[in-house]
Amino acid sequence: MSRYFYSRYSLISIIFLFFVATIIGSSFKKALAEISVTENFAVVSGVDSSGSSNVDLTINDINKLKFADSNRFKRIGWPMAGAFDENVYLEFVFSPNIVASATISSVTLVHNFRKSNSNALNSAKFEIWDGSDFTHSEIVTIPPSSVDATSSYDISSYINTPQKVNNLKIRFLAYRNPPDVIESATSHDYLNLKVTYTLPESTSTPTSSPIPDNSPTPTPTLTSTPSSSPTPASTPDPDDVNAITLTNVTITKSSAVADNNYDHGWKWVLDLTIPKTEDELLVKFGDWTSNTSTISAVSNMRIYSAQSIINSASNAVVVASASAFSDGLLLTSDLDATKLGRQIQLNVEVKIPPGTIGGGYSTTYDFESR
Repeated sequence: MSRYFYSRYSLISIIFLFFVATIIGSSFKKALAEISVTENFAVVSGVDSSGSSNVDLTINDINKLKFADSNRFKRIGWPMAGAFDENVYLEFVFSPNIVASATISSVTLVHNFRKSNSNALNSAKFEIWDGSDFTHSEIVTIPPSSVDATSSYDISSYINTPQKVNNLKIRFLAYRNPPDVIESATSHDYLNLKVTYTLPESTSTPTSSPIPDNSPTPTPTLTSTPSSSPTPASTPDPDDVNAITLTNVTITKSSAVADNNYDHGWKWVLDLTIPKTEDELLVKFGDWTSNTSTISAVSNMRIYSAQSIINSASNAVVVASASAFSDGLLLTSDLDATKLGRQIQLNVEVKIPPGTIGGGYSTTYDFESR
């Protein structure tokens, strides 16, 4: 039987970060020197500049950019000059707070939009603030009228430090060719920043700026309280491991609505390495707590894995008791047989009860394999 040491971590701007450690013999040792983290950041503010005046985007405008749900933010009145007007743009601001010691692996801008029922729009682009100017640009492919198009832009070559990511803002510009007097609007459905980075083992958990929505806004703290765990039995197989390790965390949904709906809650995918000789994974979570309130883990959290017979949200294991191991996931496959141990991905989902009070929430967790 293998155990993952028991720790307390905070919810960071709706993001659950784990740090890797394992038990070898009777002492605690770090399993990895660093951990890879993938975060998705939504727009938190913006400006609509017409050249003569600037208008701040409203919360309603910003919320329309969070989901690809056909609830679009529309902008009318692009210039008819046959060229970009650098004073007419939509500016979008992201507010990550990635720690300075992180190493940036990739930065990707994901954008979904359409143009209105005319062919007047001639060209569009993004201009990217790199900390000193907007000289970097990404040409936007314009879809046919009234057709949604999603494009991804890899901006890692010049947005490559935590400081540049944390200060990132982008501008969307477009224009029409004269003498076309037909107005052409752009309707923006989704805009997201995806950042993958690694943290050295001595790095504390980052504090991210909250995304304004209906979810609890956390204030992060980080403490670690290891509990006693049995010494794992040695494994003679050179291709196996003798303890559970957590190697990566991917946030697949970083914003939430307090409506008791898993589809609108927080979601993560955890990459785990488990001994091949053990084919059952058990997980326990404590209640989410803040200084003034609690979100019960019971019936508000569920887990499943594609490498298990519990392989989808429809048959997921729902947490039935706080701080107690849930029903086990019987493991049936290995995501990557070329690596030591069994590789699996664990999906963790949380729904937020209606009326949840905002604050800094944290929980405890533990893994066990048998």
